[in-house]
Amino acid sequence: VQVTEWREADRESLSEAEAAAYLAGILPGVGSITAQKMIARFGSVQEVFAALDVGGEKAARKLSVVPGISLAKAAKMVEKWDETRQHREAARFLQNLGLQAGLAERLAMRFGNDTAALVEKDPYSALRGVRGGSWDAMESVAERLGVDRGHVSRVLVAIELALLSNAQVH
Repeated sequence: VQVTEWREADRESLSEAEAAAYLAGILPGVGSITAQKMIARFGSVQEVFAALDVGGEKAARKLSVVPGISLAKAAKMVEKWDETRQHREAARFLQNLGLQAGLAERLAMRFGNDTAALVEKDPYSALRGVRGGSWDAMESVAERLGVDRGHVSRVLVAIELALLSNAQVH
């Protein structure tokens, strides 16, 4: 099992093997055996995530109780987890707006820490040109955010999509 892409929506439904593969793929110095030890020590995948989410030295101390994880190794793991926090939060924000996990990931990777602000300001421009960023996805996000249907980007993207569609027909 290989799980290297974060899909926030899947956080609660990861199997133990998937969670171990995810942790092994993202945390430095963690292989599948260490990841399984973490899950066993904390009792569940969700509790491992909760320990990591504490952040900083407190999280490192919690992780260092797992056999084979020193305080130094735990500190590196927590540092990496903290570095990816905003990406995970952006993906969660987008998924809460109804976007599919893959599209949310692509947007979070494209815009980084500015993802939420850019999507809130102009979902049409933000989703334009991103694989999976269909007109329906744009409309759905804009509606959930309360974006005015007369928003200039809505009109411009609609014209652009109509022209592209017409060009492909001819």
